[in-house]
Parts: sequence; structure tokens; C-alpha cells
Amino acid sequence: MTGKKTEYRSIPYRAITMFSLETAGHFDLEAELRIWLSGQAAPIELHLGRNSGAQQIVALMAQHAPK
Repeated sequence: MTGKKTEYRSIPYRAITMFSLETAGHFDLEAELRIWLSGQAAPIELHLGRNSGAQQIVALMAQHAPK
């Protein structure tokens, strides 16, 4: 079988201590999402491609982040 591997992660909102989104500019061709988790020094880094909905992902995370 051939195909591309896909990894899915489940992260509870309470474990997220900080997140950031870096885009390539006005055209949103690519974006890099970093998520810092409690108990981990290095963030999880996700490279998001064109039309990945990066802004919507960050808006959802901000909406559910612990206050």
C-alpha cells in the first residue's frame, strides 16, 4: 500500500499554556502553528498549508482556552 501518513493528536485545552501563529503574509499561503503544553519545554509545531483555516483554528483555541 502506498499513501501519506497522517498523525492525529488529542490535546486537552487545559494542557495548553500558550500558542502562536506565524503566517507568510497577506496571502495566507502557509502558516506555522506552535502550541506549548504544560510540562513540555518545546512546543508542538504544525506546518499548515494553503486554505488550512489557520485563523479559524487559532480563534477556536482562543475561545476555549482556560481563563
